[in-house]
Amino acid sequence: MNKAPLGVKVFASLLVFASIYQLMGFLNYSYYKLIFQQLPQPLIEIRYSFSIILRFVSLICGVGLFYLNEKCRILAIGLSLISLGVIYWKHPYYAFKNVAVYTEQMYYGTTVQELVYPSFPVISMAVHLAIDIIFAGAVIYYFTRPKIKRLFTTPDE
Repeated sequence: MNKAPLGVKVFASLLVFASIYQLMGFLNYSYYKLIFQQLPQPLIEIRYSFSIILRFVSLICGVGLFYLNEKCRILAIGLSLISLGVIYWKHPYYAFKNVAVYTEQMYYGTTVQELVYPSFPVISMAVHLAIDIIFAGAVIYYFTRPKIKRLFTTPDE
């Protein structure tokens, strides 16, 4: 693990900490259902399960990157490609609107469905999309660099 360059350690740390943080967010299933209330219940359950599995895989991948595991390097690239491919499924507008409505209802103590700050879900969604796109692009770029790929190659390959 000591021979891993700083970049690998940074990406591995981000994957580990983000996975743990996001897994903690899945502890409140009723809130998760509120966010994705537009989906039918079976799809919410599938999405919820898939999200949890994906976070555990990301956690394992992050740990493996610390040890320069080639399969984890490939997995990190694959997870990034998947993330880019399902970006709208991960961050649909209605989920951000649901969060904004819920937040404003809690803050203002009302049940009104009209947002006081209607741009909030758009801005929030844009920030989440940008973070995912930048991080996934950076992972793909970094872990496909020839110098980095060589670090993950075992001597008998």
